[in-house]
Amino acid sequence: MQDLTDLKEYGIDIQKLAAVLIDIMNSGVTLKYSAAEGGLSVTADKTILDPLMQAFIPALPTLDKVVEGMLQDPEQKDTAEMIYTALKYFGLSKPSDLGTLWNTTTEFSVTLNFTAGK
Repeated sequence: MQDLTDLKEYGIDIQKLAAVLIDIMNSGVTLKYSAAEGGLSVTADKTILDPLMQAFIPALPTLDKVVEGMLQDPEQKDTAEMIYTALKYFGLSKPSDLGTLWNTTTEFSVTLNFTAGK
């Protein structure tokens, strides 16, 4: 639990995070699924992911500073630039923008579709 306690300095609500992690350890990751002829879809949506995201969103302003600092380190500059490039694909300029995007998004889902081979 010490590792979780260390996250508190980054603004992460460790009680929220611990509750989410305990639920995952007890019940597994809850996913939605649907089966159709010859296929299966497995989905994680905003309802499923929101508790985890809400626990981490407070740490994003600190992540802004960390990534900005990486730009000053020649060994980490390329990684920081890749992070900023990835953020731009989502119309974001810094990691903390993800929190605003998440909180203003009403629908979100990631779906894996499995189909039978022929």
